Amino acid sequence: MSLVYSTANGGKRNSLYIGGRSDAKSLEKLERYGISHILNVTPGKEASIQAGVPNFFEKKNLFRYRRVAVYDAPTSAPQLLEAADSVVKFISNGLHHGSVLVHCQHGVSRSTTCALFYLVRAVSTRQIQIRQFANEFLARRRPQAQPIPAFMKILEQYAKVHGASDHDNSQKRVFQSQSSANDRKRPRVGPSTGPPTGPVGPPQTRTEIGPSSSQAHSLKEIGPSLPSDKTIGPSPPPYQQQNKEIGPSLPPRKDDISIGPSLPPAKEDESIGPSLPLTKEDK
Repeated sequence: MSLVYSTANGGKRNSLYIGGRSDAKSLEKLERYGISHILNVTPGKEASIQAGVPNFFEKKNLFRYRRVAVYDAPTSAPQLLEAADSVVKFISNGLHHGSVLVHCQHGVSRSTTCALFYLVRAVSTRQIQIRQFANEFLARRRPQAQPIPAFMKILEQYAKVHGASDHDNSQKRVFQSQSSANDRKRPRVGPSTGPPTGPVGPPQTRTEIGPSSSQAHSLKEIGPSLPSDKTIGPSPPPYQQQNKEIGPSLPPRKDDISIGPSLPPAKEDESIGPSLPLTKEDK
């Protein structure tokens, strides 16, 4: 089962798948992919046991079926072209309710042609060759699929009449698929090589925190740098002597200076204090 188209409907994504007999028979796969409508592009068992694929769960009313009883042969091309509009309508209605499986015997020619009928109406194909569109589309989404030449011819006829123009396509759902996500290249991790977004400044080197000093240093410090051999704060005046003391300096001390008011030098034979009158014995 190959996902070929996806559309959003009420917040839910519904999809169109192409498959074969084994896909139509697998109830687990049908439920897992959210299939609600099944388009069976094979004749009934009453017409051909080998070519026909039964509607396996029709009696259980689990899915809504539609059969286009054609063979994978050039003689079936006119019949398939006649059913094209009803095929497109069935697929379109199915995508409003859930996902749709279009299958034939092997999912190669008939089912692929019916899916392309719908895509001709859903996407813009008028400006390109339908063969180119089909080849590129199938190569990405179901490489084993290949409509027979007779079916490709009726696709070209259908595209000329019903192909969506670019204006019509703007009002239609955007073509998407699960495999198309792999077609787009993922952005590389790392520096962008394209043009930068926003204003471009000059190339910068690693910026340090805080103002830088005028001289280049291999290692930059945080905050303003201080000149060498200087202390922080106001520096005191230089001391006059090598051994400096705390507090204001005193003038050099003289040897014969005493503390307090100085007295005149004493004369010889003079005593200190007031002199006494001489006695008779001293005389």
